[in-house]
Amino acid sequence: MPKTPPVDRPIVCHPDHIDGGSAWRRSLSRGQVLGIVAGAMVTAVSMPVWPSRSAKASAGILPNPIPGGVAQMGVTVHQYPLSIGAEPSLITDFSGTVAAATFVGNGVGTDTTSGASTRLTFLAELRLMNGLYVGVDQVRHFSSFGYFSLELYPGQAGVGPQAHAFTPGIASNSLFWTAPLNASAVGLNPDQGTASLKVVNLGLQDYRTRQNALLGGPSTAAIVSADMEVTGQPFSTGVCDSDNDFLGQFYPAAATLVWSATTAGFSFVADPASAAANAALIGRESNGAFFRAAGGCNSRALTRYDVKHIVGK
Repeated sequence: MPKTPPVDRPIVCHPDHIDGGSAWRRSLSRGQVLGIVAGAMVTAVSMPVWPSRSAKASAGILPNPIPGGVAQMGVTVHQYPLSIGAEPSLITDFSGTVAAATFVGNGVGTDTTSGASTRLTFLAELRLMNGLYVGVDQVRHFSSFGYFSLELYPGQAGVGPQAHAFTPGIASNSLFWTAPLNASAVGLNPDQGTASLKVVNLGLQDYRTRQNALLGGPSTAAIVSADMEVTGQPFSTGVCDSDNDFLGQFYPAAATLVWSATTAGFSFVADPASAAANAALIGRESNGAFFRAAGGCNSRALTRYDVKHIVGK
């Protein structure tokens, strides 16, 4: 079996790298292996987010966004709605594990200047990605990422005016609302049907409204803490999509979320265990360069991922 090239060299893809296979696992350091053990539930300190389109400096090695996507409020973004069969990853040239969930819940917002509090509703969507990726530098890296969309409303969630919208912002290369995470903050194990995220004081931006965030408008700095637990069901759906260059095996799941946020003059705390997921999944995915290197929707890949749904030629 070919040896996996070290992370500081240009990538040479090989089918055995798909699905986080043993070939690349052997190349990880002991520290990396310990950092991604299943069910890891440890606290992460604040991490830098990717620079927005207007930022001048780079924070780490950016992954590239998936090439496809959909329009939201008239803005085309590199993301698909969460559903079994659609691609959950926000980054391309990626091979690893994923989890995602959407939530509706309630909590208390406080004006930190006056001390006045009010009940708010929220819409939240979080996605986790952990594994190999080819960065904008064309070099292979191993890392963890999170997609964050946390919206607050004074009335019914998703209806009427918004109070706040916390996201990492859109990166300079159009990577959509995705931030780097400490590997120790993420636990992903599709084989055991578990996924978790625990972050404390993660640096995001408050854009006030979803539309303003989509347009990359003005924002203020915010910090967010979140604790998400995902539990998969004992059956999966394998998908191979040669139109969008991705292959995955996904388990429908249940999930819970507790979170809080602080920005200038305002803080929010979700009600304990108030949010159960509207939709959730956990699984594994390979896309882009890793998908093509494995031969796309070939018989080996279809068997390995127990594929029942094939899209494209």
